[in-house]
Amino acid sequence: MKILQISPKPFHPDRGGLYVVQKSFSNLIAAKTLDTIPINSSVSAESEADYHLQQLNIFNFGANYGIPIITYKLLSQLWALELNLITIHCLFQFHVVIGYVLSKIKKVPYIVFLHGTLDPYVFSYRAIPKYLWMYGIGQRILQQASAVICTSNREAEKASNYLRNSNVEICPLGIEVPDLPGIVQYKNQVREKLGIDKSKKILLFLGRIDPMKRPIETALAFKKNNPQDWVYLMVGSLSKSEKYCLELVVDNQQVYYHHSVYGLDKWIFMAAADAFIHLSYRENFCYSVAEAAALGLPLIISDGIDIYPVLEEAGGADVITINSEEDIHKGLAKFLDKSEMDQKAMGERAKKVFQENFCQSVFQDRLVKLIKKYARENHF
Repeated sequence: MKILQISPKPFHPDRGGLYVVQKSFSNLIAAKTLDTIPINSSVSAESEADYHLQQLNIFNFGANYGIPIITYKLLSQLWALELNLITIHCLFQFHVVIGYVLSKIKKVPYIVFLHGTLDPYVFSYRAIPKYLWMYGIGQRILQQASAVICTSNREAEKASNYLRNSNVEICPLGIEVPDLPGIVQYKNQVREKLGIDKSKKILLFLGRIDPMKRPIETALAFKKNNPQDWVYLMVGSLSKSEKYCLELVVDNQQVYYHHSVYGLDKWIFMAAADAFIHLSYRENFCYSVAEAAALGLPLIISDGIDIYPVLEEAGGADVITINSEEDIHKGLAKFLDKSEMDQKAMGERAKKVFQENFCQSVFQDRLVKLIKKYARENHF
């Protein structure tokens, strides 16, 4: 089975969750990969993709909708490929058109993985070019796809206005959890590194320090609650817009910050925590929430995270509907008022949800079935 996986952005660990998705897909289905790289990008030479679509970015607008530089070399490479299926990840950028046109030329079916790109929140910024793209070519691409893949029923519901004439499949993503033999050691290691008292429990946020994810609002609500036996730790890359705000809330007494970590280091920070919080405006899957569930951490999450229903129903997460900062304060207070036994029971229920829905083996079975179903030839 020969598959081409086409994705936006460089195929590089700096891309966070999107990279994890790309890597997981390409490994499980042995796909060749094509990514989109801005000209003169510092990660161009480090991209792990097999093929690269270069993009000329013009100011901030071009950073998201760059002008593609389609070379003869790339065209000849793609033309020479013998393919059974094309998978297109995300919308709105030129890589989607490349996949669509290649599918028509080579008479190969294609499927589209949305990754949250049709969430209503996405249309709350830079809306005009997105609407133009959708009504110009996007709707046609979605309708002619063999399948449009959502990671949850909730994602499909939120995108339903654009998917009325599309064949929708649900395929939650999966996570491979490494061996972590020294949980107690990791707890001590992280606390010593950051100067956190060993008697304190850690409420962890892991992700980009970005307004969409509300880490600063969470810090303010945490300080307002003023729990004596907890600290709040933010771990992640820092956007320029949040640097000043971060400096205002981090005091290394109640609130701590550590730069982004990857690989095993990320899991060590997860294992050192006692609870996990993520109050994003929107996340179509949210790897960090699923990873925290895998380790049996009790969860505090927003209803913007599309996998929240299964976690809430099982009792593995406190889910907050956020209309104001006071909602964050009250939701956090509700969790902090629980007994340690109740918090641990929440974590165990979250872990069970992970094992039944989001582990790598379950994801692999789902993905392989989809590939078999829609590929041109069925000798997988």
